Amino acid sequence: MRVAAADKPSLRFSYWAEASPPFVMLDQPTKKIPETGVLKDLADQIALQLGRNTQFINLPVPRIEPFLNSGGIDIDCITQPGWKEHPETMHWSPVLFTGADRFMVKRSEGHQLSRFEDLKGKNLGIYNGYIYHPDITRMIEAGEIKTVKVTDLDHAVQLILLGRIDAMIDFDILLEYKIAAGFEDQLELADLVAETYDLYCAYSKHIGIDPTLIDGVINSLKETGAIDAIIKKYVP
Repeated sequence: MRVAAADKPSLRFSYWAEASPPFVMLDQPTKKIPETGVLKDLADQIALQLGRNTQFINLPVPRIEPFLNSGGIDIDCITQPGWKEHPETMHWSPVLFTGADRFMVKRSEGHQLSRFEDLKGKNLGIYNGYIYHPDITRMIEAGEIKTVKVTDLDHAVQLILLGRIDAMIDFDILLEYKIAAGFEDQLELADLVAETYDLYCAYSKHIGIDPTLIDGVINSLKETGAIDAIIKKYVP
């Protein structure tokens, strides 16, 4: 007998409170539940293959790891071991996809930023509390790069267009999505890639599902092209 959707147990996925489109897209700003986006589509596909419903829990980034370790959430996707204080306390999925930290600049200035040395004397938009490539961190600490804390990408776009910052560093998918949202004639990605990294899902050890079953689902989604299709849905 088929299990009614309401009777299926849920998998509890986290999404970070600072998440922005296309990772998390809220239909209404006051809502806390993502209506669509890369993270929701990925979570829905994983849960569907495991015969579960999805539940999303909004958490500030520092609280995600404690919630995973206590069993308050089941899965945290689009993350990596290097971003966790104690990655050994959780199970790690196969690689979902590879991401990169890139730089958003005014159009026609992208080729002027192709080496780390080109950042010298620049005003760089950064997020409070984020850890960047060691070379960038060293240059900031040495005063070779000036930084401006931004609240989100909308804020960064305004500062670039006003000439208050020269570049904004962020995840490539986020920058590509923002540029495609009506800024193609004004903004572009610089040639310089700060770093690339593999992204995973982390499973709580309290999840109650054999991790190899979840690994199998993720491998299947990769092999069939479903994960690539999700990303291309938002960033063609």
